[in-house]
Amino acid sequence: MSYHQEHLFPAKQSTPSRFNCEQAAIEVVERTRQAWLAAPQEFLSLEEIIGVGIGFAALTRNGRVVYEEDCDGKEKRIKVCEAEQMARQSTGHDWCVHLVGLVEERHYKRIGKSLWKLYKRGPGLLSTVPTGKAETGCAATPNARLKAPQSDTAANCSP
Repeated sequence: MSYHQEHLFPAKQSTPSRFNCEQAAIEVVERTRQAWLAAPQEFLSLEEIIGVGIGFAALTRNGRVVYEEDCDGKEKRIKVCEAEQMARQSTGHDWCVHLVGLVEERHYKRIGKSLWKLYKRGPGLLSTVPTGKAETGCAATPNARLKAPQSDTAANCSP
């Protein structure tokens, strides 16, 4: 028996099977998904980061990607308040935030000054349940990027 096996799984305890670990992980994901679905977040907080870790997170303008979360962590992640500032500089467009994570997906549309309203919600990437179709024309187009406007005020996030 190796050093790690002795300390991680003492002789008095049985080694957990791979099936038990996988089943436990599935149950945790499902319980978390159910809890999130039970507590809807109708409006997006201006202090929330546009990011999900593993998955897809983006800010779109008229369906074209303006900002997309960098999975490598090389680019700075932005907050909704920074998206709000971009939207204020470029009015008359459909601005949306897309958060597609492992457990849940949420899509928000800007409906007014500092108001980002949930328009679509569903299970995330780990689910086999179909999520349905979007209710508005805010679908992201990952290959069509726009350059985000640069602003000195974007970092402070004042509404």
